[in-house]
Amino acid sequence: MGVMDQGFKAWLDSSKEKVLPWMTGQPVEYLGTFPKELAPAPQLLPDSFYRVLVKKQECLVNVEVQAAVDPDMGRRLYEYGSRARLESGLPVFSVVLWLFKDKQGHRPPVSPYREYIEGELITTWKFVNIELYRLTPDAIMKAGIIELLPLLPFTNGATRGLVEQAMQRVKEEAPTGQVKPLAGLLGLFASRFYGKAFALDLFGRLFMYNTEIMQEFPLFRDMMAEAEARGEARGEAKGKAEGKAEGKVEGERDLLRRILERRFGPLSEDMQQAITATDPSVLPDLALAAGTESLEQVRARLGLSDSIS
Repeated sequence: MGVMDQGFKAWLDSSKEKVLPWMTGQPVEYLGTFPKELAPAPQLLPDSFYRVLVKKQECLVNVEVQAAVDPDMGRRLYEYGSRARLESGLPVFSVVLWLFKDKQGHRPPVSPYREYIEGELITTWKFVNIELYRLTPDAIMKAGIIELLPLLPFTNGATRGLVEQAMQRVKEEAPTGQVKPLAGLLGLFASRFYGKAFALDLFGRLFMYNTEIMQEFPLFRDMMAEAEARGEARGEAKGKAEGKAEGKVEGERDLLRRILERRFGPLSEDMQQAITATDPSVLPDLALAAGTESLEQVRARLGLSDSIS
């Protein structure tokens, strides 16, 4: 899943204390993490294990994120959970977040997983399926858990308007230290359904194109990396280091143009030329100013007259 997979791991790590009770249906109290690499061989690499307290009993929660239906998921959960049970001595909850509806109409395997020998049941393993694509937006919006809002784009009936409402709630209701990561993740997940342009525009409008916050946004970092790669390719003849530097500057110019275009519409030719000619050292400050200042003030910073051609 690439960036999306990394986003879900970041979401789980930053939101686990609030979302684990919702996932398990238990009043869990988060205690810490548990190593993901389970020995003995063969090595198993589950997504996430968390140590929790359910009332007075310590246990583990294994959370797996699945983009596609895997008919073998029950067995995998059994292997992850039983191995962790042996190593930790703790009972294990198994939870799967299913992201997308299967195109062929297949449903996830149902709990519990069962294993037989010659028709005789020898093993069962219970797990919780959360099919995000079957939940309604209200199931997320009205859950009373702000950390769930990044999941809204995956729900059945999500719209651009609801995503914008969710982003506004993150901005207004999330704890200070959680605003940037949650907003960034919501934008990242929204881009999967509505495109990068929508997500960048929404994130930028609500956060006034503040470049300090934009740096926390995965899609912004992707955009900067792409711009740097283009600059590096063009600068290969000058040497790799110089090419990377050129790419970084190009990314900063692209950001400035995007901010101005989203606030004021297409840029005039003299502004395009001025941005291209601007000293790279002032580009970060210009981008910050572009998010809040008037068009006339930005033109003045670029050394242009108030007259807009």
